[in-house]
Amino acid sequence: MMIKQYPCCIRSYSSEYSSRYSGMQVASNLCARASTRTVYGDHQHALMFRVYHEWESQLPSKRSLTWAMDTNNFIECVFTIPVIPNKIEVYECFISGSITRISGISQEGRVFCYWHGTPNHRHRYNVFAKEIATADAVSTIIIETSSVGASYYSQIEAISLTGVKIPDPKANNDASKKNSNFYPHNTLLRFSETFHQSPLITVLPKEILLKIFSYLKIDDICRASRVNKLFLNLSFDPSLNSIINLKPLFLHINNNALEYFAGRGYFIKSLNMSWLGIKNKVSPSKACELIGVSFNLIDLRLSGCSFITPGVIQLIGTTCRSLKFSGFGHFVSQFWLYVTSIQT
Repeated sequence: MMIKQYPCCIRSYSSEYSSRYSGMQVASNLCARASTRTVYGDHQHALMFRVYHEWESQLPSKRSLTWAMDTNNFIECVFTIPVIPNKIEVYECFISGSITRISGISQEGRVFCYWHGTPNHRHRYNVFAKEIATADAVSTIIIETSSVGASYYSQIEAISLTGVKIPDPKANNDASKKNSNFYPHNTLLRFSETFHQSPLITVLPKEILLKIFSYLKIDDICRASRVNKLFLNLSFDPSLNSIINLKPLFLHINNNALEYFAGRGYFIKSLNMSWLGIKNKVSPSKACELIGVSFNLIDLRLSGCSFITPGVIQLIGTTCRSLKFSGFGHFVSQFWLYVTSIQT
């Protein structure tokens, strides 16, 4: 079975731009699927390597540096399921073309080099995809980059590994099962019995269901969570709740909707509440309830929110510690005070 997965953890890396506790442009941000809404630019939810480039040699602070410049970086990503790789995709959202080598590590510790080349930096969003032909299963991928010739730091938004899931040897003790390309008769019989007892969609693997859910909009996921307990549990998966964009639903979002999303606040890293509060459907207390449980927020958008009060601003500053900022423009992408409840 062909599956596509994203890293479950980062084993090692050479550098990251911010502190690991800040959540901004750090290596742990790669433990999430790529966003379909990301455009070229400097993003807080991506990984930015912290290295000294050639262009920094012209800065006044260069004379204070006592160590040699290192223009190479790497990151080692671990995936949940070992697969025979078919494709590796690296989503570069800023200064793309810095990748120089892609390698894999098997569970036995063997290292395989799938591709290597020279950097070709470009100022555009790019998905660096490489087809792989191999028969060895891996669960770890290493990406190496070089900043030689770059004009600024490069960023990676996500890394995906697509491959064939290897069979579990404990589940296939019979030699006839290993040498057959077809399901055994008893397996087909059990599947047939399960099919008649439950709808087909509910017997699909969790990975397939999450893939289907990833194509749904946030309001469609909310509706699907009301179908059965399986869909309800899937709707709480972190991969579906890391980015919540409520702006397209501003005409329909009310206090009850904010209570619903508050139950998923721990997983939210990017929250767009722009334009909410039309016709006083959203109260400051309910907005504070959602923001107050979103401890891992690294991106918050509050453009034209009529429910914004000084109390909401104070809550953001005391609760969302991952929002490292020196001014509103660094963490709130757009902040229009003329439609808020703040007197200026």
